[in-house]
Amino acid sequence: MSWTHERARSSNPTQKGALPGIKYYKLNLCKFCIMGRQRRVAFFITQHKTKGLLDLIHTDVWGPSPVASIGGARYYVTFIDDFSRRFWVYFLKQKSEVFLKFKE
Repeated sequence: MSWTHERARSSNPTQKGALPGIKYYKLNLCKFCIMGRQRRVAFFITQHKTKGLLDLIHTDVWGPSPVASIGGARYYVTFIDDFSRRFWVYFLKQKSEVFLKFKE
């Protein structure tokens, strides 16, 4: 028996009587064996659908932060260019400033 089987058996609280009233069913496979047999699914390779810079911009607004920054910002907005993957982060004091930053 391998060390993973020994470790799994020794760490089972139901065998030690820690959970009275819970039935214990012995399986032939431990969680390490099951996880070892799982397969990973690969991500599909995609190509850019954009043809140039700033064709498609992804954006996200986060906030309000429970603690303000030194400058008093409680929100931030990110802009990511889909073509170049370049990103910009702006710190904002109010959520209403998002559109002003986008126009810049």
